Amino acid sequence: MKRGWVIALIVTVYVVGLLVHLPARVVTQSLTQFAPLPADVTIQRVQGTIWRGELGRLQVGEHVLQDLSWRIYPLSMLAGGLGLDLSVRDMPANPFQGSGHVYVRRNQLEVSDLQVRGDIGVIGQWLKIPDLVPLRGDLIFGVNNFAMGEPVCHSLAARLAVFDVSTRIGRQWHDLGDYVMSFSCADGWIDVTTDPDNLLGLNVNGRFIPAQVDLGVDLQPRAEAPAPIHDLLRLVGEPDASGRYSWRFRL
Repeated sequence: MKRGWVIALIVTVYVVGLLVHLPARVVTQSLTQFAPLPADVTIQRVQGTIWRGELGRLQVGEHVLQDLSWRIYPLSMLAGGLGLDLSVRDMPANPFQGSGHVYVRRNQLEVSDLQVRGDIGVIGQWLKIPDLVPLRGDLIFGVNNFAMGEPVCHSLAARLAVFDVSTRIGRQWHDLGDYVMSFSCADGWIDVTTDPDNLLGLNVNGRFIPAQVDLGVDLQPRAEAPAPIHDLLRLVGEPDASGRYSWRFRL
């Protein structure tokens, strides 16, 4: 009997050691043989273990990221879920750097402590957003918490800040200052509010979900705003009695 317990202990230690040091590359190759990745998704240079590893290159369609890493928390699996930290390294080849915690369980998705940093112009080009108004500036997007719900969210607390924004009109760049936008969740929709204390008097209020938008946008540039901004606004609309330009977008 004692010998049986010793053998069982040795086998257990061996299996645990095997799982702890299981190469992520081996797991990835095995999984892709049974469930191939979508045609527009490629991964390269997988290193480390299944619990803590790195991905040298990820491509989804035309979008490419390099030097990603992950860390899985095994104890989260005891509750039937999967908790992991994800990060994108700061390097010239990446449009942004970022890190955050993700928890997945059945139809449940939660994101917390997420922070993304980059240049707004570079990120816009990476996302293939039409460059109708060229912009540059330091972008910081943070998510304190997000829980998936119907149609989009159950809860959300997030903030987008862009500092030292400038835009190009003709051949000249003009400084536009700093902007802050907050996101929350109401009735499953994402609510948007903007701090209007900025050079352009930009105020965005409304809500949206994929394929549906209901946003109000107001602009009331200060007197010290660049003259080309005032000139451009006069071409696209008429201000109200207080000098504010207003638009409503519904899709």
